[in-house]
Amino acid sequence: SLQHAGFQLPDVRSLPAQHSATMAPDTTPTSCVPETIQDWRPWAHTAMAQQLFAEANLKLAKEDPLLSGRIASYRQLASKARQADYFNSLTQEERSVLFGCEDEFPAGRVVTSFEEVLSAVSAYRREGNETVVVKSPYGCAGRGMLRLMDVAPERNQGNWIQRILKEYGAVVVQPWRNRLADFSFQFERRADGKLKSLGGLTLLCDRRGQFKGCRAYPNYHSGFPKELYRLAPETRSLNQGKECLMQSVNVFLGAKSYVGPLGVDGFIYLDNQDKRRIHWHCEMNPRFTFGRVLIEIMKQVGPNLTGELTLEKADPNHSNYPLPRELLSKNGYQPEPVQGSIQKGVYHLTDPRTATSVVAKLRIYP
Repeated sequence: SLQHAGFQLPDVRSLPAQHSATMAPDTTPTSCVPETIQDWRPWAHTAMAQQLFAEANLKLAKEDPLLSGRIASYRQLASKARQADYFNSLTQEERSVLFGCEDEFPAGRVVTSFEEVLSAVSAYRREGNETVVVKSPYGCAGRGMLRLMDVAPERNQGNWIQRILKEYGAVVVQPWRNRLADFSFQFERRADGKLKSLGGLTLLCDRRGQFKGCRAYPNYHSGFPKELYRLAPETRSLNQGKECLMQSVNVFLGAKSYVGPLGVDGFIYLDNQDKRRIHWHCEMNPRFTFGRVLIEIMKQVGPNLTGELTLEKADPNHSNYPLPRELLSKNGYQPEPVQGSIQKGVYHLTDPRTATSVVAKLRIYP
């Protein structure tokens, strides 16, 4: 694991209600310290995280009105509906650069009723899009969305749409694109209002569009992912597209005075005429994303090496996992730490023998 390589990774533990917050850590009774929480992903929501923070956020918001306002501002920035409305409002020239099409709603149609959902789906079908996607305003890693491949939603699909509309007030309806490759750019918005580019990554997704991991090539910090160079309709348009993306994103963030990390995902796709297009903005995540985790890890990786950070489903029968050292030898990858940098090998960020949800795995190779 990375811990064995010398990197300090925090454990997250829960304490019983009677445990005093003022008690010094080294005086905590052994009986008050349960097992480490395994269902924990710093880059995404989980049931455990939501349960732990729901009450804390509510309590803090009541005690601190300023914090309450900051939470509301963040929710607006993270909302896919807000993002879609903003990108749809850009000039025709900007929309053409960012989405590679002349659609009136290139970022998707934001609708607020079930009838409007059906109308938007029908409109996209008339344009030749067989599959249409309905997205919740809040969701990550390809979750919180529904793919409609029939003329009308099935009963359970209709119930899901109604529930999201009731909970959040809107959904985003988009055509499902024939994707060739997914990518992500990681940024940091500084206090002076400038957006700093930290690097570009390839996203690893399944056929349903759900996130499985990401890849950083050796030139991740200064160039574009190889897939963009290889598949872009025009290589010369890459710099123009990224510059337009950064400008528009910075204006959106500046409206809420946001300062902090940001990940913006996009993809290359074939349109209905089989022409390659770049969709520079699919979603924007103003937080430390899984991709940002890889960016930070790559700073410690040796030169001319590629890194992949992936998520795998945890095996409920933990005894099936060999010890980490045996696992590395079995797969033919042996960690080779040289002068404090991470060399080629496979490293586990979570212990596969105790994980209850997912196993995060880092693979470094030439």
